[in-house]
Amino acid sequence: MDGTYYPHPSYSPDLAPSDYHLFRHLSHFLRGQNFKDQIFADSNSFVEYEEKACAMVSRSLMNVTDPMAQALLQPNKTPDQRMEELLDRTPDNLEFEGYEITKSQMLPHLKLANELFEILKKYYEDSSDGVKHFFDELFNAAGHMRSFADKSYKDKLKVADDIIKICKENEDDVNDVFSKFAEEVLKMIQEQMSSRGGRYGSQQYQPQEEEESGGGFFGRKRRSIFVF
Repeated sequence: MDGTYYPHPSYSPDLAPSDYHLFRHLSHFLRGQNFKDQIFADSNSFVEYEEKACAMVSRSLMNVTDPMAQALLQPNKTPDQRMEELLDRTPDNLEFEGYEITKSQMLPHLKLANELFEILKKYYEDSSDGVKHFFDELFNAAGHMRSFADKSYKDKLKVADDIIKICKENEDDVNDVFSKFAEEVLKMIQEQMSSRGGRYGSQQYQPQEEEESGGGFFGRKRRSIFVF
């Protein structure tokens, strides 16, 4: 995908713990991942990837973030309905690695996540039943990270087998949805940066091109969008 890469400083004040842990499945597809060859290559790769994601979040935090993700990942709801439910499920204070984050501090990130999901929802609604089935399974997995983390490896493989099977049956169409989604998100960011004099948030960025990798949409020569 042609585009522009805006490296985000690791300790930028624009980042919040919610950026990494609340809606991990959405962030997977905004980070230049090799969709075809990495995450959904096979069931073992999927389980390994999810186990790494779960290892970064405590069980107690998952008890908070799972309901929040469930509130967000609802294609049958309007943006206002999702946001209302999301705010209802967001605690007034959230402790993460010794830091306390308030709901007001999380609010901009929750609004952004809701806006991004609405973009994905548009392409979800226009897709085939097979693609919708894939996303429904993916949304369900994203909203039940605690349950996934507590499963045996054998049971995790069963979950992965179902998702991988649906993905491979609809691979071209799934890649097409992600491609359109990523292109629209990139356009949105470029417009925001243009209106802010080349800034996204409070940081000034310079484009950097990534090197080419394997096949599939996320394997073509690309420039990352951002980490949210």
